[in-house]
Amino acid sequence: AINLSLGELKYPFPQELKDYVCDSMPDAAPGYTPNAGLPELRELVAAKYEVSPQQVCITNGAQEALFLSLFSFLNPGDTIAIPDPDFPAYSSIAHILDVQIVRLPYSKDLKSIPWDLWQQRLSMGVNALVLSSPNNPCGYYLKEADAIQLGEICNSLGITVVVDEIYKDLVFAGTPASLMEKVERLFVVSGLSKSHLMTGWRLGWTVVPQSMAATITKAKQYLSTCSAWLSQKLAVYALGSAGSKVANDVFIRLLASRGAALSYLNTHFLMKDILMPDATPYLLIRCPEDDFAFATELAGRGVLVAPGSAFGAATRGMIRINYGMEDQPLLSGLQVIHEALYPH
Repeated sequence: AINLSLGELKYPFPQELKDYVCDSMPDAAPGYTPNAGLPELRELVAAKYEVSPQQVCITNGAQEALFLSLFSFLNPGDTIAIPDPDFPAYSSIAHILDVQIVRLPYSKDLKSIPWDLWQQRLSMGVNALVLSSPNNPCGYYLKEADAIQLGEICNSLGITVVVDEIYKDLVFAGTPASLMEKVERLFVVSGLSKSHLMTGWRLGWTVVPQSMAATITKAKQYLSTCSAWLSQKLAVYALGSAGSKVANDVFIRLLASRGAALSYLNTHFLMKDILMPDATPYLLIRCPEDDFAFATELAGRGVLVAPGSAFGAATRGMIRINYGMEDQPLLSGLQVIHEALYPH
């Protein structure tokens, strides 16, 4: 099957990272690292956000960072707000933690925030807000004015914010605003899975309020002890100057794939059926309202896509595809979708 559903860039692993890994293997087996991560790695991450290294906890990918962040302060019966649409894992984690969910819709075109509605719903006893910026799947990201307004609302209501910035390096127009220094109780989650093709290395982090540093480290200790030594060493390299070149090369590859996808879509699809965001490796295609049934039909034809309903009610009747791969499988997959969507 051609897999257009997974949130993973399918390009060859960078040779520079391969070489570094081979050259870094120690003669003796490495042991545990500190629970919160190697000091030199925490310092590099802290420098990105201009915070103390004590506020950084290295995790097994951004997924663990999300879980640890929410687990560290939410209690059963609390209420969490999640935009609609957004990454399905947020709702799943909320269910595990036995907290209530309030959804915050974007505008109908998924390109702005209806602030009056968000403020109204955030005022309904919400304890926390978790969101991705850039958004998965619609690519919307917080502009500076958005970040200021969100900070004012959440600070006035005492809401803790967890922002997932895993796609922040995959932006094609503009720059996502930071919530640092705008939100009083803020967790920032990110990692190297997307920017450096390091999904299998499971390397992420959460940047936490100073008051939560000891709590997050304790939670990490009892969840998974520490992240893998070799993954952390590779992350130290990836966050240096050589790693910046790797990230730039990945972005250039993705930009080319985006161009290939757009060229095919412009030629073969009705563009009113396409939402091509300014960020992330994803695009949305309108389909019959039962997007799960349409995704099942495509799977029967050998192409896997993500049904839009998995992300929220706002993307029902859409499918999400990942175009971050070589042209041949991408264009073959789009051809199958075209044949299913426009059978005549």
